[in-house]
Amino acid sequence: MEQLKFDFFEPVTLRISFEDLFGKKASDMPGWMRKKRWQEWKALPGQDEEVIRGWRPQLLCLECVDFEDGDWCYNHDLPCSVNPILSFSTGMPGFACMGVAFEKKGGR
Repeated sequence: MEQLKFDFFEPVTLRISFEDLFGKKASDMPGWMRKKRWQEWKALPGQDEEVIRGWRPQLLCLECVDFEDGDWCYNHDLPCSVNPILSFSTGMPGFACMGVAFEKKGGR
């Protein structure tokens, strides 16, 4: 089995960018590490609860087969509300799947 090698990642801080928190692309960091860093960011001392609420999953995410653990999209290994294009470039919430990979629980 190939041993995983990680480059240095920026420490998790309140003002970290999404790119530094999750990696520029999915292959930069394994999903378990992305999720761990997301949990660390939400739990930082001084974190604003309003900010956390602003990144809650969209209602559509709650019905998706890839939604689990309160706010995580397992298909994209990102928080449900973090869009890899929109959120990374503008800081605005969106959908991790960009709305294209949505699959309703229990079929359509």
